[in-house]
Amino acid sequence: MKQILFLSLLVITLWSCNAQSTEVHNVQVQEFKEMLAKDSVQLVDVRSIVEYQQGHIKGASLYNIRNTDFETNIEELDKNRPVLVYCRSGVRSARACNILIEKGFTQVYNLEGGFVAWEKEE
Repeated sequence: MKQILFLSLLVITLWSCNAQSTEVHNVQVQEFKEMLAKDSVQLVDVRSIVEYQQGHIKGASLYNIRNTDFETNIEELDKNRPVLVYCRSGVRSARACNILIEKGFTQVYNLEGGFVAWEKEE
């Protein structure tokens, strides 16, 4: 019985060591801009279409987090490439980042302060 318990604990320990720790990376505008300069990133705006039409970061794809099909639509993104996410102030995008991580994305970055902070830096 002790051997079974020991082996079970050993397997769990080894498995947890191999599990990838994934978390949302909150980044400031300057770092976000530097990341955007790389070809491999995916830029996601999670605001409404009205907000997007009023202004957005060049190259952003719109995935409105308030749409019922948001979780289905984000499956179009490449899980092996970094995803840069923003909204108006950073709240919706933080929530979207957590959903992306739950869906298996491993390189997820949230723009702190959102589009408001972006515009202040422009």
